[in-house]
Amino acid sequence: MLTQEGYRVVEAATAAGAREHGAAHETELTLLDINLPDGSGFDVCRTLKEDRPFTPVIIISSTHRTTQARLDGLAAGADAYLIEPVPPKQLVGVIRGFLGHVSDAERHDSGWVITDPGGLIEAASHGMKRVLNLTVRNLTARRLTDYFEDRDVASALLRGAVAGQGSLRTLRVRPRERAPLSSIVQTSPVTVPGDSLHHVRWAFTVEGRWRRTLGQAAERN
Repeated sequence: MLTQEGYRVVEAATAAGAREHGAAHETELTLLDINLPDGSGFDVCRTLKEDRPFTPVIIISSTHRTTQARLDGLAAGADAYLIEPVPPKQLVGVIRGFLGHVSDAERHDSGWVITDPGGLIEAASHGMKRVLNLTVRNLTARRLTDYFEDRDVASALLRGAVAGQGSLRTLRVRPRERAPLSSIVQTSPVTVPGDSLHHVRWAFTVEGRWRRTLGQAAERN
């Protein structure tokens, strides 16, 4: 189902495989079961969050259905806890909230960024290289609001998310050395275990018109 939505999916059948794939640099989100043949998904989640605290982990379970299980999952660092059966639209909606929408499997014009309360980038997904035309390493410690045409609106979204209010807006983004583009931007507060700062997740989805323009330019070149 997720592949049909345009996401690239890598599967793991064990806790060891989940830790290996979840820690990979190109992994932007982990969808994690609890009952694994060689360990607990709760332990896997803790390990992943210790190594990459800003990479989203969604726990999904058909057996651990109690309120306490959900609290245990969130305490382990999970960004969301879903109980099966999960309607397909709901699952896709949750994942889009973290990663943005991907139009097809051939292109990746979406990504996420984590900022501190002041808007400085602390982490970014692999997909942001296409959105902002900067490597993930070069994005770190830059002020994200500087990459919006309307910085006042972006700053308002930042303040709202720091206060615990998510938002969804279409904004003009200014990639490095490229023309501005229109992007759907979703902001949401992020809680990191052991960190008192109020971080913010920004999910970017570049609108289709820019995708077509970029593809046409590549064909001409």
